[in-house]
Order: sequence, then C-alpha cells, then structure tokens
Amino acid sequence: MKPITLEENYPNVDFTRQELNILKLASEGLSNKEIGSKLCIEENTTKRHRQNIMRKVGIKGKSAMMKLLISLEM
Repeated sequence: MKPITLEENYPNVDFTRQELNILKLASEGLSNKEIGSKLCIEENTTKRHRQNIMRKVGIKGKSAMMKLLISLEM
C-alpha cells in the first residue's frame, strides 16, 4: 500500500492539533491508554478524538481505522 498524507487524501478536512498528535502516535502502534499517558489526557478522551477523526474522514470500525493508520505517512 502506497503511503498517503492527510493533506493529499483529506484536503478539506480540518484536523485539530490534538487529533494530528493522536493520529501520529496511533500510527506508531500506541494504544489509546499509551497515547493518553503521553499526551496527559484520559483514555476516554483519546477514544473520543479517534471517533471524531473517523467521522471526519468518513470511516467506520476499527479495521477501517487500522487501514488508515497503516497507510499514513506522518
């Protein structure tokens, strides 16, 4: 799978700084708990940000999120 950038595939989506941080850490394989610990936020907050990301890019389900994370070049 060719690496993608968010700007290429989602040029009209405005991600927050925190969402971009979460995407980067998740693409490195960190769990929600690990991401929350690194960013000093609750695990549930991390989950909510991931849900917002999925809504913004129009994907549903964990497998679709994993495909997105694998394909990202961050």
